[in-house]
Amino acid sequence: MNQITLAIVAIMLIIVFGSCSKNSVEVQLRIENNSSFDFDDVQLNPGSDKQEIGSIKAGKKSAYHDFETAYRYGYISLKIQGNTLILQPIDYVGETPLGRGKYTYVVGVDGNPAVNASLTLELVVD
Repeated sequence: MNQITLAIVAIMLIIVFGSCSKNSVEVQLRIENNSSFDFDDVQLNPGSDKQEIGSIKAGKKSAYHDFETAYRYGYISLKIQGNTLILQPIDYVGETPLGRGKYTYVVGVDGNPAVNASLTLELVVD
């Protein structure tokens, strides 16, 4: 009887832990710096959680970062020459989450970062 109970418990544990897949990553997202300025202290939240991206040199791309949910635009905060620039979505009402895959947010800068610059964003499917 103990062996049967032990076998049932073992099977149940395998089912429970097997269904808790560690690969819940839906979207891999990176940022391309499409400007002539270096980006520092880059933070990204495309819809599910905020991640620290770090620095991205002018014309370069970050590594991919995993997100469970992402949209065609998202929150981006970064510094250029000590000046903070933010792209702040109001909400994602009516937006459809991106499907599983790899994407790039191509981020540019309009204007002078020391005065009145704003960030631009374009989504590219990789």
